[in-house]
Amino acid sequence: MPTTHFIAVDLPPFGESDPTSVEQFDAPSLVRFIDRFHDALHLSTVQVIGTSMGGALAVAYAAEHPEDVCALILLGPAGLCAPIENDFVRAARKDLNPISMQSIEELDQTMALVFKRVPPAPMPIKRYLVNNAVERREFIEKAAIGLRPFLLDGGLNDLLGRIHQPTLVLFGDDDQVIDASCLPLFLERMPSASGELIPDAGHVLFVDAPRAVMKAIEAFEKKLAEDGPCVSSTER
Repeated sequence: MPTTHFIAVDLPPFGESDPTSVEQFDAPSLVRFIDRFHDALHLSTVQVIGTSMGGALAVAYAAEHPEDVCALILLGPAGLCAPIENDFVRAARKDLNPISMQSIEELDQTMALVFKRVPPAPMPIKRYLVNNAVERREFIEKAAIGLRPFLLDGGLNDLLGRIHQPTLVLFGDDDQVIDASCLPLFLERMPSASGELIPDAGHVLFVDAPRAVMKAIEAFEKKLAEDGPCVSSTER
């Protein structure tokens, strides 16, 4: 995709974002943050790519602002009650944080959870990630509590039927965070969705199986190009 322009955003309170830039850590506040980000950069109609929590928020944003979104790519998206409840979800429902990274040991445990094949990470990178998580612990814990119902208890149930933009949904077949049994639910409830189960991949499937993920995205983009210019669902 040589002419594609990618813009990545750190959603509060993660990465380098300002954790005080949202009113509270829930889906409506983060959707408003994404909308402000879109307007601040004077973007027109865009494709939105999201993984995990970002996938659920991409759907919510597209439902609320269909005029700004022409297509969606969702990688292991949260937002539905999985037919198969895994250990991660059971722990999260008990108010535990299964992806805490307050120490190198916890970081290693988190990486083993989200990757099928854990990529090598130099110790300075690990220390940076842990220090960042420690500094933002208060905000991250608030986000975990505030977003839990939306992410794990069907926050997308009433939104998927409003998504008419072409959508690609990919899940790793060994996802230990959001079970791949969610894939058929996304495809059944979104009229313009297609999807694929990526073999031998975990939650961060674009790292576990980059070639398979890229192949699926390229096929999706080719189909979009064949169908004409990327326009919002309100312009179809």
